[in-house]
Amino acid sequence: ILEARLDSANGQFEQARERLNPILAKKRSGPGTLEAALAATQTELSAGKADAALDTANTALKISTTLQGDTRYSNNTGLSSLLVGRALLLKGDRAGAKKAFDTAVVNLANTVEDTHPALVEARKLAQEGK
Repeated sequence: ILEARLDSANGQFEQARERLNPILAKKRSGPGTLEAALAATQTELSAGKADAALDTANTALKISTTLQGDTRYSNNTGLSSLLVGRALLLKGDRAGAKKAFDTAVVNLANTVEDTHPALVEARKLAQEGK
């Protein structure tokens, strides 16, 4: 997963996909698959692939909420919601993106420090959506 993140950061999106797809193809609901789905979403967002980004972001969100169980807030659910929002924004769905950003803010604000980059981004994007 780390190598895929590095590939994506270097603009090697196809290579990143090749590293992540076998993990995602197993369709498991564990932390490793969650990390792969988050990395795949970042890759697709960076590549400008809105549909693929939304698909993997929704996979990450589904896994996150499953892992969250009865816990009220989850940083993974917050991160996944942030990525769902970014994918929806890329698709032009501002209302859907706003809802996802609001969910991200609630989860992240209750699980990470106020200065966490994902929380800062989620707050900014939620505010811009008003």
